[in-house]
Amino acid sequence: MANWWQEFWVWLQALQGGAPAVVGSAAGSALGLLSIVIGALLNAELNRRRDSRLRKQEVVGLLTASIAEIENLAENLKRNFTSVGKPNGDVLILDPANQLLILPKITQQLSALPPDAIKAIANSYVVIDQYSDHLIHLGGTPLPDLPKDRIVIQVPHASFDRAKSISNGLLVKLDDYLATMKDALTALQRR
Repeated sequence: MANWWQEFWVWLQALQGGAPAVVGSAAGSALGLLSIVIGALLNAELNRRRDSRLRKQEVVGLLTASIAEIENLAENLKRNFTSVGKPNGDVLILDPANQLLILPKITQQLSALPPDAIKAIANSYVVIDQYSDHLIHLGGTPLPDLPKDRIVIQVPHASFDRAKSISNGLLVKLDDYLATMKDALTALQRR
């Protein structure tokens, strides 16, 4: 190997006129081009890592916000029925779908989540949305003229136990969906 290198240097020294400058410029240009290519590849790799990290943070944030919203709603629903006791008359129940503030703002971004988390979030919001319909089927009536599209259902005293049973069923479903979302969040955070 040393032999061809020595022959190259002998040949280079034997060149006359501007030839050594041309060979030196070509070698310098080749080294410069190689440096630019290596720098560009390294920059692209660093950008991909940063983008992946930012995407992961966004997905974790979306999932965490959805979990927090549904947990808050479930806690409010539990508190409403445990604090009421057995009423003497009709009961006013706020439609929990009115408490959903985050989902309408993140629906465009749900596709970034894992499929099982998307399904759990969608199912949660569907059962929450159907809750007031179930109360109406029990004989409840929505109160008119409430502000900000609020829905409050007046449930007859005779249907209170059934309404509580429906609420407990909703809570069981929400707990299942929340467990799925939390599992997906844990899996994302481990990556």
